[in-house]
This record gives sequence, structure tokens and C-alpha cells, in this order.
Amino acid sequence: MFEIPIRVDYIDTDAMGVVHHSSYCRWLERARIFWLDSMGLDYALMDTEGYALPLRRLELEYLKPLRFDDRAVVRLQVLKTDRVRINIGYEIWKTHDRTLSGELILVSRAQTDHVLVKNLKPVSIPEEWRTKWQQPSVLKS
Repeated sequence: MFEIPIRVDYIDTDAMGVVHHSSYCRWLERARIFWLDSMGLDYALMDTEGYALPLRRLELEYLKPLRFDDRAVVRLQVLKTDRVRINIGYEIWKTHDRTLSGELILVSRAQTDHVLVKNLKPVSIPEEWRTKWQQPSVLKS
């Protein structure tokens, strides 16, 4: 499982003082980009070569609120890949310890489905990428 730390910024919150739902989408995308980077797959380079991983489906389940200055981690794990698609699962965990070493509380679950395209047309995922994606991630960003 791959994970990245998150600090809730004031701009992430809504008028009720809790994290706005759109912030979760940004955090999931940030986790995907750092995850790809951790495997040597630079998304910016992929983009210049015409590749993209557009979102096909997004599911988010909100279990507990996050607020300004909360600390959390986004955990990412590939659930499934096939010839052109990848399904990724996420969990967002809050901690009361700013070092992220204390007890974690699950606040959200998510899944995203993506299709690999090149020049906006679906293409097969290169075997090298699929092999990397299916291996458990041990790196943390």
C-alpha cells in the first residue's frame, strides 16, 4: 500500500468548517501522481507522450469529518487492472498526532476507475506498467 500525508488547509474547508467534498478528489489525484512517480512513471512525461489516465468512475464514502489543520494520510492500493483499465482503492485516515505516528481513524474510503488513453484513444496498458501497478507499493512519499 502506498501512502502520502495530508494537512488540511483552510481553503479545503467549507462554510460549516469541515473539508469540502471536492478536496477529497484533489487528494486522491495527488496520491495517484505521487504513486506513479514512486515507480518512475512521471505523469508529466506520460502527458507529453500523449498518454493520460482519465477518470471513468469515482466513488467516495464519507465516514467522519476532517477540519482545518487536521493531519491525515491517503492510502492507495491497486485493486484490479486489465488490458486498458485500472481500478484503485483509497482510504483516508486521520490522526490526532501531528507526526502521523499515533492512532489512526478511518474517515473516508474511495475507488476510482481509469482507462489508459494515448492521444485520447483507449490503448493497452504497457506490460511493464501493469507489472509495476500490480506489485504492492512499499514506498511512502
